Amino acid sequence: MDFDDEARKLFEVLHLLPDAQRKMYNALGKSFTIISNGYSYECKDAVYKHQETGACLYIGNENSSKDRETLAYKGIARIINCTETIPLYMENEIVCSRFHISNWMRELGRNPSTETLIAYFQTAFLEIDSALETGDSVLVHCLAGAHRAGTFGVCYVLYKNPELNFVQVLAILKTIRPIINPISLLKELALMYDKSLKA
Repeated sequence: MDFDDEARKLFEVLHLLPDAQRKMYNALGKSFTIISNGYSYECKDAVYKHQETGACLYIGNENSSKDRETLAYKGIARIINCTETIPLYMENEIVCSRFHISNWMRELGRNPSTETLIAYFQTAFLEIDSALETGDSVLVHCLAGAHRAGTFGVCYVLYKNPELNFVQVLAILKTIRPIINPISLLKELALMYDKSLKA
């Protein structure tokens, strides 16, 4: 599945082609909401907040990963790019890494063990925990901030709240960022991760 193509389809539903999206973002400044066909869309949304430091995990789109002013304003000191193709725009200024979530089956196989699934996310999640504990916010993004970064965010919130299940976390996060939509193999990954956390 081409997740960039799926993101472009979402942009069409929102009447946002990438160029138009960029122009609107630049014209409206640091943060904006577009309401179209009943959808609300932000460049980035906080989906988890550390109770003591107030640092947040944000899910965002490509534009959110290169807006220096907003990254600084939000205290974002780490960026995780869930794509293979979008450049690490801020790699000379902020800690940037990639998490190729759409390649999970190639890396883990069709039926990974509980231990393998937990380990797959563990390094990235511990890095996020470390950043949040020191007061640094983290941005996880893909092209639209819907499928790949959305799935990553759902899994992180499951990790932080193992008493909740996939359906509950997805419903909560959709109230914050309605565009989140784990689809196809990404949904399968999130469901297996949820099950592994409860094993």
